[in-house]
Amino acid sequence: MLNQKRSSLTIIFLAFILTLLITLKSSNVDMMRADPRLHVDQHRLIEENRSIRPDVPYEDSIQPNSIKQYTVKMPEKAILIIGLKATCKNNSSIKLSINDHGGNITVAFPPFPKNERGLLYYSTKGGEVTITIKNQNVKPINYKFYIDISERIESRNSKNIPLSNYPVGFHIDLGRDDQLSISLPQDGKIPPKIIVYVLYKFRDGFLLREYASSEEGKIRIKADLKDRYYIIVWPRMNERMVQLKASVESPIWNNPNFWPLFSLALSIASSAWFGLKINSLRDLRREGKFTLLSNYLSILTLSAFISVMGTYNIRAPTLKPLFSITTILYALSLATHIYAAYMRRRAPIICPHCLRRINPKETAFCCGERLKGTSSIVYLMPLAIGLMPFLIVYNIPFDNVSQQIRISAYAGIAGCIAGGVLSWHINRDVIKRAWVHVIVGVITALTFPWLIYFILAVSEVLMPVFHTEIYREYGVAFTLIRINAASPLPPGTVAAFVILAAYIIYVIYRQNRIATAYSRN
Repeated sequence: MLNQKRSSLTIIFLAFILTLLITLKSSNVDMMRADPRLHVDQHRLIEENRSIRPDVPYEDSIQPNSIKQYTVKMPEKAILIIGLKATCKNNSSIKLSINDHGGNITVAFPPFPKNERGLLYYSTKGGEVTITIKNQNVKPINYKFYIDISERIESRNSKNIPLSNYPVGFHIDLGRDDQLSISLPQDGKIPPKIIVYVLYKFRDGFLLREYASSEEGKIRIKADLKDRYYIIVWPRMNERMVQLKASVESPIWNNPNFWPLFSLALSIASSAWFGLKINSLRDLRREGKFTLLSNYLSILTLSAFISVMGTYNIRAPTLKPLFSITTILYALSLATHIYAAYMRRRAPIICPHCLRRINPKETAFCCGERLKGTSSIVYLMPLAIGLMPFLIVYNIPFDNVSQQIRISAYAGIAGCIAGGVLSWHINRDVIKRAWVHVIVGVITALTFPWLIYFILAVSEVLMPVFHTEIYREYGVAFTLIRINAASPLPPGTVAAFVILAAYIIYVIYRQNRIATAYSRN
């Protein structure tokens, strides 16, 4: 009986030990799946994962069928250059992986020594890049490697060459028509080779295309677009350091302060004109004063919009504040125009030719034409009022640009309908069939989204637009996206704005002449 109890206890104890071992094994498997650095498969073993930095050569060895990983922190929109010298070149490889956005770079002629390995990598948003070196050989491999991260060019730059004959990289942001000059010390030796690249999005990765090159130790380029230009320097034999001098010459309109100052100068001139005009017409009635004030605010809005267009072309950081100021000026100008029109609705009609006051109850003709109590331009009031809420909502930051434009368009539709009703209310006692303004407002509201999307498609403003180019290779055409380039305003958009501005100035001139007729005499 005692033996039976001992046997039962032994079986229970063994079952408990077996259950505990199974639990521990499954827990280890889950931990390995959760952390790739602890993963061990049938073929490879991750020996280590350590952090490294640029400008330092590294020597290491790797066991057969093993993996070594190194991590480096990358800034955004920078290029990572990796060079490797191994004792067994045929059976070694480099593989890059990154937790953030980025990808390998293809280049027609890789800037690495002959029969040596290297790789280029682009980081879009920055982050931690993991460099993986695999040994697919049956013997240990000794190797040397280095990393280089492209840095922004300053007035004078120097970089160490960790591995002989391997390249180093720089980058610089240039505006359109900026001129960059780079020179290296001339000491009678063979000068290093300088290549300037631009970056494209290509298939699943990125592509560096040569923009300019020089083997004379100096180079001068003119930027065709606002973009980030990457410079790779191939050093001379056994050179340990690269020192370069760089200078940038920019036209005056590429200065971020040029367009705000230009707009300020126009505003000061307009303010001086408005002050002199009001001072010389002290007997002007309220209708005339508010008409002059609305014209003055229109000139300020026009000058601010010129500044916005110029700042948009160079993508200056003052673009957002200037756009907000322009929206405020537009709202003030529109409100003043509406109030002036409301005050003029019962005033005598002013002939735009001879500036005589005409009583519509006595006659409706002057200078050979029939005069109306309102101008035909009031039919544009629904569109003008619809643009105001559209611009106001667009100034509110959104995470999604498409959603921002869609909500702004809805606000513009509501503004068009409100503009039609307001136009009807102002003109109902002045003209017959004033209800036509409500119909115009509804039609404008229905066509407003199509008009906005047409403007976006044609003018390439209010939303990010990528510069695309057609690349042909072996009879096949590819569409390349120059991801860091900023396209300027199309000539058609500039021409349309010039025509519209000329028309607005003409209308302001006519209204100023009419406003002076509203005197108390």
